[in-house]
Amino acid sequence: MNVYPLKCRIRAEAAVTRVDVYDDIGEGGWFSDGLTAKSFAAQLAGVKGALEVHINSGGGDVFDGIAIGNAIRGHTGPVTTVTDGIAASIASVIAQAGGDGKRIIEPGAMMMIHDAFGLCQGDAADMGKMAQRLGDVSDNIAGIYAARSGQPADEWRAAMLRETWYTAEEAVAAGLADRVGGGKAVLPDGLDLAAYTSLPGRIAAALRSLPVAAAPAAGGPAQLTEAQIRAVVRDEIHVANAAADESSWDASRAWSAGAASDDPAAFYNAICAGKNAGDPATQAAHALPHHYHPGDPPNRHGVSAALGRIGSTQGLTNESAARSHLEGHESAMGSGGGGDSGGGSNQADGGFAEEDPGFFESIRKALKGAAR
Repeated sequence: MNVYPLKCRIRAEAAVTRVDVYDDIGEGGWFSDGLTAKSFAAQLAGVKGALEVHINSGGGDVFDGIAIGNAIRGHTGPVTTVTDGIAASIASVIAQAGGDGKRIIEPGAMMMIHDAFGLCQGDAADMGKMAQRLGDVSDNIAGIYAARSGQPADEWRAAMLRETWYTAEEAVAAGLADRVGGGKAVLPDGLDLAAYTSLPGRIAAALRSLPVAAAPAAGGPAQLTEAQIRAVVRDEIHVANAAADESSWDASRAWSAGAASDDPAAFYNAICAGKNAGDPATQAAHALPHHYHPGDPPNRHGVSAALGRIGSTQGLTNESAARSHLEGHESAMGSGGGGDSGGGSNQADGGFAEEDPGFFESIRKALKGAAR
């Protein structure tokens, strides 16, 4: 895949430094004009604070990609990775360097994973050694996917052997990304979220993921009214609550949809937390469904039912990972209840009430401090 040689472009945007990785990874051989780990690390060395890495790359050299991913992961500030177009091969590994909840894939973007490959010249012994090294490298990459997704490394290795492509929604369902981008909410230029510490973690994380609006044309500090603040926070609470399907749960409906799909194996893999031995294209190889379709939000009642069945599910090969996956859904969904009812306060993390006037005052103070 040919990519125009933009290499790495780093520029400051308000309080966030944006990094564009819009090129092949590595140089030499097939990647004679790509982005090397050496040049990337040198440019990143002087960057401080929040980092947003945008990716549109067909992949390239494995070890350059691993080193770039580690350089991003080692950055001292918050890190968000955004797949803008394609994150294929080792570029999909770079996308895993985003912080928890901060791996974004834009609508229409795709990811691709496959086994490592290379060329070798030599005798049979040399070829055998090369095959072993490629296997080791692929196992290593599968381990990175497993660490971020909570799914077993052997399942990732099987998907790599098949060369698997993921739409944005499928990447999220598989655990290669945390959410699909494209949200409309924005934060004003100059808002320093670190300036107030009483903001609950879930809402703070959601706010940090929002894009920052352009600086106001006129001078002076940005002003955010209570109504505007409330709108942003309620929008994020709505998004968090919308991430759960509150309808009644019917497992037979989910199984039937999988059986009727064009790719039952991929369908079952996306809607189920549990894995059994057997042909992945059959229902018997899967367990603990909790989504109706790939890309759908988890069904609250389905998650609860699946958690209750883990101990009694026969033949489960990934009990620990399945439990972790379901508990992650349970934690992200919170207590539910449909958000703001129009009357009383809407309780969020730690008993926080979005009606608390001190919350809005803290944001105003943060804005004033950021403008000084």
